This record gives sequence, C-alpha cells and structure tokens, in this order.
Amino acid sequence: MEKGFRDEVALNTAKVLISSYLLPSSLFPLPSSLFLLPSSFFLLPSSFFKKMPQTYITTTTLDHVTTITFARPDKRNAFNNAMYLEVAEAIHQANESDDSRVIVLTGQGDFFCAGQDLAELKMPEADEELGFSKLFARLRQNRKPIIAAVNGPGVGLGLTLLLHTDINIVAEKSRFWLPFVDLAVVPEAASSYLLPRYFGMQKAAEILYTARWIEAKELAEVGLALETLPADKVLERAHAIAGVIAQKPPQSVQATRQLVREPLARDIAKALHREGEAFRLRLGSPEQQSAVARFFKS
Repeated sequence: MEKGFRDEVALNTAKVLISSYLLPSSLFPLPSSLFLLPSSFFLLPSSFFKKMPQTYITTTTLDHVTTITFARPDKRNAFNNAMYLEVAEAIHQANESDDSRVIVLTGQGDFFCAGQDLAELKMPEADEELGFSKLFARLRQNRKPIIAAVNGPGVGLGLTLLLHTDINIVAEKSRFWLPFVDLAVVPEAASSYLLPRYFGMQKAAEILYTARWIEAKELAEVGLALETLPADKVLERAHAIAGVIAQKPPQSVQATRQLVREPLARDIAKALHREGEAFRLRLGSPEQQSAVARFFKS
C-alpha cells in the first residue's frame, strides 16, 4: 500500500472520527420512545421514496434484494455527511419495503470505503443533521439481513461497518486499517467492544494499539468474513447468498435475525456511548492536535 494512500486515508479517518462524536451524550443509548412510533408513520407511498435524489450512492432492488452501492470512486468511496444520510435513508427505505428482504452493501471501483472525505470536514451547524449518528441509528433499527460485498480496502468505517453487518464477503487482496491511536483518538462504532469478540482480547489489543494493516484472511480466520474471494467475484457471491435468503419466509428470517442480534444490542449501545465520551476528551487535546498535524506534514 503506497505511503500517499496511507496518509490520505488516515486524514479521511480523522474526519469521520471528528464528525462522529460532536454529538450530545444523550444520543447513546437511544431512547426507547424512538422505536414506539405509530405504524402509520411509516406508511408513505413507494413513489415518495423513488423520487428522493441520490447523489453519492446508487440503489437497486431485484428479486427482493436491495443493493446499495457507495458511488464515489473518485474519492475511494469516502463518506461525506450527505452520503451518510443517503445510505441511512436507503437502509430505512429497504427496511420498510415489502419488496426488499435482504440488503447488500458494496463499493464502486477498487475500494470499499476509505473513511470520510477530509475535504468536506467542517464543524456542524447547530441545526445540521449528523449523518454518522443517523446511519448507526438506522442500522440499529434495521430488521433485515445485511450482506457486505467488500470489493476492496477499508479504513476506519470501511472496517467498523463490517462489525454491524450479518455476512461479509471480502476481496482476498483487500487490507484494512484502524488508525485511531495514530490520530491520538479512540475507537468508534463500538469497535472497542466488538473487535475483542471476534479477535480475542490479545489480538484486538495488538490491532488497536499498533494501528497496523489487517489482511483479509485475518477477517476470515476469526469469522468476521464468511469468505475471501477474487475481487471480481465478491458481489456475485454476495448476491447469490442474498438470493437464497430472499426466498425464505421473510418474517421468519427477520425474527431469527432479531434473536441472533438482540443480546448484543444493549452492550453495543453502551460501547458507542463510552467511545463518544472518550473521544470528546481526546478531541482538541495537545497530543491529538500534534498527531493530526504530523499527518498533514508527512
């Protein structure tokens, strides 16, 4: 991996970390009342959703499988705030549509996701909706299986997102990086809780403390990836698995998913809150400012 790419994705990751945690501490855990909306709240006509513009993603539904593609290949599918909101809304729409039974996430081009677009880093306006928090709220509310077709490298969110999907098919030559300590901050997206569940405490500590690159085969070895395949076969395989699931009784699949994932939900919410509080303490500290400045100078 070229040094220039490493520096770029490090800075992109800085943005997602900074924008992620400029949030009120009351956000995590989400209040139970958020989920007690009347059913009529969701009864919007399908035409309403079809008219919503999508600038940074594409969404297609075929044979009950909704594919959401990160479509910023010129930015290595780095996220800006609008893209977070688009992905969150696409997941919500698929979740509420009877025509959609399985969701597939993938990236356009050679990268899955290179963190967040540093060029659009800015302090949020007082009334601005923060995309990162909206995305993870939608992931928590989602009832339908999500398969990640990881077509290339992932940095920051490009890996931590895989901790919240159900099945991951990963390109065999892809690599992943969690540069939190390099940026003098802390893990995000409940990765401080979920990584040790996959890798064990020893390996997770080594990955987080050293901020080294992680090979695709390591994800498969611990069960964070179901399979590693040539990059050009990843989406095809993800769609094949999604197609099988989509033919099963949908309510049974959703109930099964809830039983599998619900035991972790409260602990994930607590981890998100802890990470957010820890990040706020790190953000703006002399050590954190120096670390980010080093990346700009390198």
